[in-house]
Parts: sequence; C-alpha cells; structure tokens
Amino acid sequence: MGILVIHFRNLLLPGINPDEPADDDWLYRRLLEELMKITVDMDKCIGAGLCVVAAPKVFSQNDDDGLVIVLDETPPADQHEAVREAARLCPALVIKLQEDE
Repeated sequence: MGILVIHFRNLLLPGINPDEPADDDWLYRRLLEELMKITVDMDKCIGAGLCVVAAPKVFSQNDDDGLVIVLDETPPADQHEAVREAARLCPALVIKLQEDE
C-alpha cells in the first residue's frame, strides 16, 4: 500500500497567491475550513455601504462612485458571520453567498 503525499504549495486554492511563500500549516487549516464564495451583482449595487460597516475586512467602497469592492471573495471562517450580516443588510440584495460545508 502506497502513501500519497500532497505538497500544499502546489494546490491552487481560492484566496491563495501561488507566487507568495506559503505556510503549509495555514494551507492545511484552510483546506479544513468551511468555504464561502462571495459574488456581487455590480449592476444593481446602489453604494449604500452597509456591507462595509458589517464586514470591513471583506468589503470596501470605490472612492469614485461608492460601489462595493470585494476585498476577499473567499473569506476565512472568522469573517463568515460578518459577511452573512452584510448580505442580510444590503438594501439592493446584491451580495450572494455560496457556502460549502
């Protein structure tokens, strides 16, 4: 029976820049986390900014028009509840979440 060893630096995961030095322990923890993917319908965003108030580590606003900027499309688990709150607060309902458990 053989053993399969995967070197985590060779995996392409959401939110990971393969050109930066990797912390294999961090990558392993990220693989075990619940994953969340954020999408925003930019055509319907009204720039209310409630997403930024609810989850400032994940959302920002464009200086020119106030529209949402997603800073991390696959946020870490410690930001998931804040992102869920941002989606609930959005008056235009443009923030969609896909969660894999």
